[in-house]
Amino acid sequence: MRAATGEPQVNAIGYCLGGTLLAATLAYLAATNQPRIASATYFVSMVDFTDVGDMAVFIDEEQLAALEKRMKERGYLEAHDMATSFNMLRANDLIWSFVVNNYLLGKQPIPFDLLYWNADATRMPAAMHSFYLRNMYHENRLSTPDGISLKGVPIDLRLIETPTFLLSTREDHIAPWRSTYAATQIYGGPITFVLSASGHIAGVISAPGSKYGHWRNGELPRDPDDWLEGAVAHAGSWWPAWDEWVAQHAAATTAARTPGAAASRRSRTRRDPTCGSGRCPDPPTMAGVDLFRRRTRHHLSDRQGDIAKKQNCGGKDRWAQENGANFGFFLSMSSAGRYITERKSGLISSHARRPARQTGNNAGATARPLDVAAAPDATAAARQP
Repeated sequence: MRAATGEPQVNAIGYCLGGTLLAATLAYLAATNQPRIASATYFVSMVDFTDVGDMAVFIDEEQLAALEKRMKERGYLEAHDMATSFNMLRANDLIWSFVVNNYLLGKQPIPFDLLYWNADATRMPAAMHSFYLRNMYHENRLSTPDGISLKGVPIDLRLIETPTFLLSTREDHIAPWRSTYAATQIYGGPITFVLSASGHIAGVISAPGSKYGHWRNGELPRDPDDWLEGAVAHAGSWWPAWDEWVAQHAAATTAARTPGAAASRRSRTRRDPTCGSGRCPDPPTMAGVDLFRRRTRHHLSDRQGDIAKKQNCGGKDRWAQENGANFGFFLSMSSAGRYITERKSGLISSHARRPARQTGNNAGATARPLDVAAAPDATAAARQP
């Protein structure tokens, strides 16, 4: 952190799974007497997994064992597997609406900035993902004092005295707001809780001028419904409220800086066969936008609806992954369906080949267990009221 920013302390933000990891890190730092974080902001993050909402349908011993077996083959979980899990929770909005509008009706997908951002899908390392799903989602050990250990240090979230800002969203189907509210009864330091309208993505990426409002309440009763009953509704974005809060924990403003610039003098260039040029900067010195471009592998063209134009940095055609929810589950069921839909949507690549003939209903399709993931699904934002 000091190498990347040049600062001894930072105001940290964790989004979804990132917030869960931030809480675990803060507990570790508290136990080892390392005051590295000046304030902590959690976006739609759970630390108490007593009630995980609809995600519970994907978490049981049988599905976890099957998932771990599949991850062991490559050492990671494919990004599109995570997207499929999220899309299944809202199949009408996130799967079938695209089948009807784009495939059956032949309409072009509407350009949407959050869908572009959502294309930055992430593979999950097998060891990390297995530990997360089992110890947190399945067994809820993080909220139990000393329930898990990191580097041999027992983790107790009650030790966290860092000033905390918790943001949840009322229509969140990935991290239900009543479950995220549970953190207000765990941390030891001062806590501010704000509830935004809309869902997991649109409720967070809700800049001033947004149609979505938010609720605030200085009291933190044990029951989240009691909190909501006493909360005051505010029109517009929650961002100004957060800006006012975080300013209390920053000494002063400073000119914008390039992420990782403090470490740039120690950077070097390395060979990376996954990049088209074969040479990519080290991750610590990459600006966020460059890292985004490298990981998404495909870039969206300026032409409206052309969501799958390739920019070769890896070379593999992953249009369904990059297009977010568009046919994500539907196409995973049938390679023939993939070919037809690509042709209908105008997204087919010049090198694509017609799949081998299949017989029967989705013959040859491979059913794969579903899993939960913490990365947010921006396609939900397109369907928020």
